Amino acid sequence: MNPGQALAGDLAILYAGVDRPEAWTEWLARTAASLRLPFIGQQAYSFVEKRGSGCCLFGDHHSTMHAYNAYYGARNPWMPRARATLQPGRPIVSDELCGESELYRTEFYADWLRPARLLHSMGAVLAIENGTSHTMAFLRGPDAGPYTQEEIRYLTSVLPHLQNVFRLRARLSALEAVRDSFSHALDRLGYGVVLIDGIGRVVSINAAARETLGKQDGLRLSRDQLRTTSPATEGALERLLRCGTSLSAETESPVNGVVEIPRLRSPLPLEVTAFPLLSETMLLGISASVIVFIHDPDLSRPVPETWLKQRFRLTGGEIRVARMLAAGSTLPEISDQLEISIQTARTHLKRIFAKTDTSRQSDLSRRLLRSLANLAGTDPAR
Repeated sequence: MNPGQALAGDLAILYAGVDRPEAWTEWLARTAASLRLPFIGQQAYSFVEKRGSGCCLFGDHHSTMHAYNAYYGARNPWMPRARATLQPGRPIVSDELCGESELYRTEFYADWLRPARLLHSMGAVLAIENGTSHTMAFLRGPDAGPYTQEEIRYLTSVLPHLQNVFRLRARLSALEAVRDSFSHALDRLGYGVVLIDGIGRVVSINAAARETLGKQDGLRLSRDQLRTTSPATEGALERLLRCGTSLSAETESPVNGVVEIPRLRSPLPLEVTAFPLLSETMLLGISASVIVFIHDPDLSRPVPETWLKQRFRLTGGEIRVARMLAAGSTLPEISDQLEISIQTARTHLKRIFAKTDTSRQSDLSRRLLRSLANLAGTDPAR
């Protein structure tokens, strides 16, 4: 294999490493073998604070980098000297910045480089932002000798591609962080959420939907599609979802109506509604056309106690009664379960009505259950 073919092969693996960790690891290993490197790291060096910090990408030097971040990153003799000539896309070679005889007299060499059996460094400057350089560092020991011109030319040819890969990996990491945050938020909802793509496939479900579908009672997943367990309601669900997936760009109204799905093991049905996205939209890093909401009465969470106390200034006894009323309990049932007299229960109810500005139990339940605090099923932050 000629050098051009070898470089092309390296670059193919490098770009595959944008979203495949095993390819990234393979590129690091191939580069380490080619340049005789026991250590490859990544560093951010602040010229304002005059210190660097980073991480180990290849090699068993995690403790070495811990010491660098804690102390020796502020004693790096190479980076301050490189500032004048530092340019993104250009390699920097340690031997051109500081001769070996001078380096040997530094604390950086005596207490950090030498114990790790490192001496020569070649850095790939990926970017310089706000007085901070982002560099990939290739370090090797004294036995390997200084970097040759051929090795420097190799890194020079790879460096533009390395910059592209780091930019792509940074963007991907940011998207993954947003996806993970959004997914975590959906998992906190008391309602099931299902995302469906343009051909009717389920592409994502939140924790509540997963629990409901896992019971196989009323709704189920079949070949990545949302189905009912009752043939009588299958047609209604199909029409609801078909209307969403076939929504044209000119149509702006959402899917109308709620489909009730009866269940064998529960007297209360599931309620399903869906809203189309006006175009194929990227949510959670996946393409979705319809968002489906599932209300499972068996998963209903109690109205948050802290919210009731903060919003309406209910007492402890009033909170217990209010939560049971919202869950559908009658006053005799509340009296029995809380072991209080029916007159005490009525007194609590009268005070709850006054504090919540309601006059009927149905109005009270609607007010409590329609709160966003109840939707999340958690107490809101103070």
